Amino acid sequence: MYNLMESRAEALTEEPATWNLARLWDHWLARRSVRRLASYEDRVLNDMGIDRADLDWAARLPIWRNATQELEERGLRRRLHLRD
Repeated sequence: MYNLMESRAEALTEEPATWNLARLWDHWLARRSVRRLASYEDRVLNDMGIDRADLDWAARLPIWRNATQELEERGLRRRLHLRD
């Protein structure tokens, strides 16, 4: 099961200089997935808890940050905030 807090903590403790090529490849693929989301309709993105501005934000993240993970966390924070 995906544990958001554990994966986020691991990502924050790693230095970009210690990363390997496989990690960078994964992050490049994640960035590509974010760009692919731009073809979705706005209502689908809204169902995911994100909007076009979120996609632009995620596409501009540095390569050492996983764009899909960051986008998922941003959408999760928004959904949790709206429930309050």
